[in-house]
Amino acid sequence: MSEGAHQSERWLSHYERAWKFRHKQIQEFLEINGLNSYQAIEKLERLEQLNQVVALPFGMMFQKINFPVPPEQLLPTGAPALKPIQILERSVPASFYQGPVDLIMDWLSMNPVKAIVELGAGFGQNLVKMIYRYGPLQAQIYAGEYTQSGQDLAKFLFEKIPGFSAKVFHLDHKAPDLSVVQESQDILIFSCHSIEQVTKIPDDYFERLTHGKDRVHGLFFEPFGFQISSASMHPGEVSKHHEALAKEREWNLNFAQVLFTGRSPSSLITRVPGSAGMRPDPPINQRG
Repeated sequence: MSEGAHQSERWLSHYERAWKFRHKQIQEFLEINGLNSYQAIEKLERLEQLNQVVALPFGMMFQKINFPVPPEQLLPTGAPALKPIQILERSVPASFYQGPVDLIMDWLSMNPVKAIVELGAGFGQNLVKMIYRYGPLQAQIYAGEYTQSGQDLAKFLFEKIPGFSAKVFHLDHKAPDLSVVQESQDILIFSCHSIEQVTKIPDDYFERLTHGKDRVHGLFFEPFGFQISSASMHPGEVSKHHEALAKEREWNLNFAQVLFTGRSPSSLITRVPGSAGMRPDPPINQRG
């Protein structure tokens, strides 16, 4: 050891115990869940997003984090939409999740389903990320996409994943039909900036999605904050600019109206993490 060098035994002891604790957790992911090393690390990181490791006299354990924000401001996973980060000695708000896939996987870890359906799946990139980052999804997978080129590329990519099976089908947001989905209950449907591309969805949009189904959960990552106004919250400059851009580019103008005041069936439980921090008055994040 070089003269003058020093490291506290406290931290040496801490990390000895910390890595031993995580070794046990990762081993469980590998042996019981059938994941590879990368997937096990991703799953561990997801677990530690919502839980903290606490040291007790008998060892270490995970303990759920109670975030200091009002319940109505929490996302469906129990996490806040924003978290503080330090930039140039200033604390600024940043998104808790880096993207929709992480939020979806956290939600699925708490809510097992029989089918996962992406609405407007493009070429299947979100579903491929979910498989490679987190391992097998314990549900039947469906990728709904309007374009033929997107369907073709999704099928091509899915075929390259060993042991993976997904049903790719044509989906039109203007007249959605999920009759291809064989499961009748415990279904997750989600969209990521897909409904945004449709100027107006039909008033019975959500009724169509749940036709013949029960307990359909919806996670919608759609930028519709400018569509919400209330006595206590008015759109700011960003929302006003977004609204003008949406009208100019013929992006969606009625998602919030259909979701909150349209014909949303009791079988649909809707989650709206894409609301850009704006919620209706009174807060609504569940219908049914």
